[in-house]
Amino acid sequence: MDGASTTGPALLAAAPRRDLRLLLLVPFVAVAVVALLQLPWAPLGDDWKLYVDFHGMAARKAVLVNTTAEEGRRFRPVCYLLVWLEQSYLGLPFALSKAIGLGFLAWAGASLAGLLRRLGAARLTAVLVGTLYCLHPALAEVHGWASTRVDQMAAAFALAALCMVLDRRPLLAGLLWLAAFGSKEAAYPLLVAAPLLSGRLRDLVPPGLAFAAIMIWKLRAVGVVTGGLWGLILQVPLHVQLQGWLGYLGPWLLYPRSSAAPGPAVTALALAWGVVLLTTLVAPLVRGLQDRGGSGRRPRRLRVDPRLRLLALAALCLVVTGGVPYPPDLAGGRLWTLPLAFALGAALLRARPGRLLALCLLSLPLLHANLAPYREADRIMADTLAVLAREVPAHDGAVRIHGLPDLHGPVPLFALMPDVYMRGFDEEGRPTEDRPLVTTADMESADPEGWVMAEQRWRAFQDAADRKIAYWRWDPAAGRVRRY
Repeated sequence: MDGASTTGPALLAAAPRRDLRLLLLVPFVAVAVVALLQLPWAPLGDDWKLYVDFHGMAARKAVLVNTTAEEGRRFRPVCYLLVWLEQSYLGLPFALSKAIGLGFLAWAGASLAGLLRRLGAARLTAVLVGTLYCLHPALAEVHGWASTRVDQMAAAFALAALCMVLDRRPLLAGLLWLAAFGSKEAAYPLLVAAPLLSGRLRDLVPPGLAFAAIMIWKLRAVGVVTGGLWGLILQVPLHVQLQGWLGYLGPWLLYPRSSAAPGPAVTALALAWGVVLLTTLVAPLVRGLQDRGGSGRRPRRLRVDPRLRLLALAALCLVVTGGVPYPPDLAGGRLWTLPLAFALGAALLRARPGRLLALCLLSLPLLHANLAPYREADRIMADTLAVLAREVPAHDGAVRIHGLPDLHGPVPLFALMPDVYMRGFDEEGRPTEDRPLVTTADMESADPEGWVMAEQRWRAFQDAADRKIAYWRWDPAAGRVRRY
């Protein structure tokens, strides 16, 4: 029955496995609606390193991205190999690669719905919780920033793996665990998730083998297994991490509004969202007390409630966040991608579909408002790239752009664009590729003499090649580049 409270191995009989079918398309439709409202897209911040810089890169080098000590020894070969395939082998445009990432987010929502259905949630409840997860306003960064692909893939593969665990399909579960662990470290704590949900210790074997395979791969490719990111997390005192984790309840459950979202109407919308969610959480508790009081009997003792198991998984996934306090502009929301899925599942497993539908309808405009700075950043980057394309037709000219901003509100903007472009210059400043010279204001102020020398060498090379140089500068008042 839809509302049955069933746990342990009997979970597999609690919900038909194929009764969702077309309803699982709802999270995909919801993500597509959000995406269409965000167009056009342009590479922002780390997107330059993860997408633009992958053009022409060897597959072995792509696997080693972010594996240095300075970068935290992160090892994400599955995600990076897929991006390499898209960019270097297939030559997909950036917008299509970003759409693929959003497809993984929608898949994560559909997998969360399937997982909750297997844990005894009503059919519509499961689908609406999965949709609410995809539309959650606190995940604005995951929608707005293409380089959160690592988080999108880790969530999609991990949640799908848990569905296969409950379906007793260990081979497919093992392959999905391998993909999850190879997408981002955020999935590592889920090594023990399978037996925790199923109650079968043998379900630890597929994720254990998958995790061992990733560690062996990392050891052979990088030379180390631990260090970097994990060392930094262990240095944070436990009480500081606990404070940070408890603080996440604000944007998760109470007030998911970015300080960068415009207008007082957004504040009212966020308050209404929090009120509806809180009443949705309280309603099952009230119904349970009423049922207990009216029956006159003690309820039948059950095994561990699935909501407690999901809550335990959310707590496990929080470990890798390090308890970093969330800023009011919701920057860093990518860290919540996996723990938020389990937290919503635990909180709303018994929720009524009507309340969940109201939450979804409130979430769409609120998420759109939180994405406002990302839309503006996309416009700024797209305008600047259009200038470069127009000013350097057929490589018979050159362009120099000064003073670009690193950030637009909470959004990384031109931060890594100059780094990627400057890799086209050799040690003597001679371009090895015909790339523009662009710098951010922070870079110019940090090393003014160095950039003056680099510009002089670059200008001499362009003059020797008889190229016309167009000079542009960032105009903060207009929010775009202008010729000067």
